Amino acid sequence: DQMAPVTSALVQALGDDDRGVREHAAMGLAITPGAEVIEPLLGALKDREAQVREKAAIGLAFRRDPRIIDPLLAAMDDSDSQVREKAAIALGASGEARAIPALTKAARDPDSQVREKAVAGLVLLGLLK
Repeated sequence: DQMAPVTSALVQALGDDDRGVREHAAMGLAITPGAEVIEPLLGALKDREAQVREKAAIGLAFRRDPRIIDPLLAAMDDSDSQVREKAAIALGASGEARAIPALTKAARDPDSQVREKAVAGLVLLGLLK
């Protein structure tokens, strides 16, 4: 696999001290196909910086893997609204019915963007059934 060294370097960069490096690494993994990036993205979903968590949530969207659901459900309670927005889209894109209660709750979030993405997530769930 020609991408293996790139993927390995991005995974390693997730451990960097600099937020920007971790954020770019998460974004790089987000656009990298394959199941081997799921665990590193799940780890990045717990990063101390919201920007990194947000990119990780984006990267988990449209990945049909049962490992992503519980961490994304937990991300729906993130203190950062942009992380909640991206988690809502990722949950909707997952096609998992377990996401419905969290998305329904998020449709009443104080942040209008989270509400919008929660409704979009519910629409995606309906389309991807």
